[in-house]
Amino acid sequence: MKKANTLKRQIMLYVNAVFKIIIWVFGIILIYWLLLKITGHSPTSETVFMSAFGVLVTLHLFTLGLVIRNSVDISDIKRFMKEADRRFYAFAADYRKHVERMH
Repeated sequence: MKKANTLKRQIMLYVNAVFKIIIWVFGIILIYWLLLKITGHSPTSETVFMSAFGVLVTLHLFTLGLVIRNSVDISDIKRFMKEADRRFYAFAADYRKHVERMH
């Protein structure tokens, strides 16, 4: 159950990040287009949309890379915590045996 919730949360974070990036990219494209129109340069719609598509794909792949890297970091942390728990319980069992021998 925990894996499903963690995966669902990671997917939702990824989708949220992608939507934020899309909003920012379209805002930047709008500003870029307005600046070109104001300065007298007249790019075609295809040029603007192709550059927007390129930026969107690049940012999408960058975000996907961040999500994958963070999921690897999370699995490393979980593995470390499992090993630490195992060592702690082994130490506690040894201590309990030592205390029982003393009494």
